[in-house]
Amino acid sequence: MRGFGKTIILGMIKKHRLHGYEIMTNINKFYLSHDLSKKMKPLGPSTIYPILHDLEKKGLITGTWEYQGKRKLKYYEITPEGEATILRIRDIFENNIAKLWEDFWNDEI
Repeated sequence: MRGFGKTIILGMIKKHRLHGYEIMTNINKFYLSHDLSKKMKPLGPSTIYPILHDLEKKGLITGTWEYQGKRKLKYYEITPEGEATILRIRDIFENNIAKLWEDFWNDEI
């Protein structure tokens, strides 16, 4: 998660309105399904919730509390600023980083 955690979580919330436990579960399922669990330990609340709080503080997502039965869950949705941030990240990756990696692997650097 180091380095890409905020981007991954922001991208997940862009696709679907989610609560923290869903995010944590989805990321851990992804790690397991791609055999990454041997290289990375499962993510817990101490990793996910500080990222969510930071994204919310920066105005990239908003959270609303809702009751699901007797449980109170905070669902997160992306804001217009969060959408714009995702587009900027995608543009940087597609137009700069992807080319840099291609050059690197083709020994052009």
